[in-house]
Amino acid sequence: MSALGAKADLPLSSFPRRRESSSNGCVHHGFAPTVYLLASRRNGTLYIGVTSNLLTRLHQHRERLLPGFTSKYGVKHLVWFEPHGTMEQAILPEKRIRK
Repeated sequence: MSALGAKADLPLSSFPRRRESSSNGCVHHGFAPTVYLLASRRNGTLYIGVTSNLLTRLHQHRERLLPGFTSKYGVKHLVWFEPHGTMEQAILPEKRIRK
């Protein structure tokens, strides 16, 4: 018997967590409504956002293609992300974290 017992088929780590879409049963990591957290550096400025295409949005932040907060403060390092089934489900944790 393994040290994990009956839970041996479960992944050892749940971070980053991948959730499945409620509409079709699967989510492609780059194209799911996602809440994400960026930082300028270790213990630096933080930014939280929501997007439907994380890969494109990260590229925009890193290349400073979007004027605004992230360009001004050099916020471009992905710290955390969490995909959701719908945009509404992604906006709720974003609002909770901002408070």
